[in-house]
Amino acid sequence: MLGVAGLGSWQAAPVMDHAEQSEVEPGSSCAVFGLEGVGLSIVMGCKAAGASQVIGMDMNKDKFVKAKELGATKDINLKDFMKPIEEVLVEMTSYGVGYSLDSLMQWYRVY
Repeated sequence: MLGVAGLGSWQAAPVMDHAEQSEVEPGSSCAVFGLEGVGLSIVMGCKAAGASQVIGMDMNKDKFVKAKELGATKDINLKDFMKPIEEVLVEMTSYGVGYSLDSLMQWYRVY
C-alpha cells in the first residue's frame, strides 16, 4: 500500500496536518463522512489531534475495518438509516459531535 489507502505520503501528510490545525481539540468528537483515501487521512488527523471519539461514516461497510485500524472508534453505515444522519449521531452520542468533516476537506464547527 502506498501511503494511506493509495495516497502518496506527500498527499496524506497535508490532510493529516489540516486535521490537526482545524482546531480539533483533545477529547472532542468527530464525524467523518467518506472513508476513502482522504477520509481515512482525516480519521488519522482527528486521532492525532487527540479526538476521543472518531465516527467513520460510509455506504460501503468494507471500509470500516481500515478506518478502525487507523483510529475510528465507531462506524455508521449510511445505508442503514432512513432518518437524517444528524439524528443518528445525536442518538449515538447523546449530544452530537463537535466536528463534522467530509472527505472534501470542508470542516464544520458544530458547537
